[in-house]
Amino acid sequence: MPFPKELAKPAVRALHVAGFDTIDALHGQRYEDIAKLHGVGEKALKTITAELARRGLALKGMRSNA
Repeated sequence: MPFPKELAKPAVRALHVAGFDTIDALHGQRYEDIAKLHGVGEKALKTITAELARRGLALKGMRSNA
């Protein structure tokens, strides 16, 4: 599944450069590693974690209700 349309273009570009082509590919990745990507800010992280949670997935290091 592609990234949600609410995710800003700089964040999408940063994720693509880091090798992530879909939102599902982020499952199990470390929150801290994703947060360090240039272009991925607090708003993008909220969008990512919310979309993963909607799918029953999560970033590593996140509580399941995050």
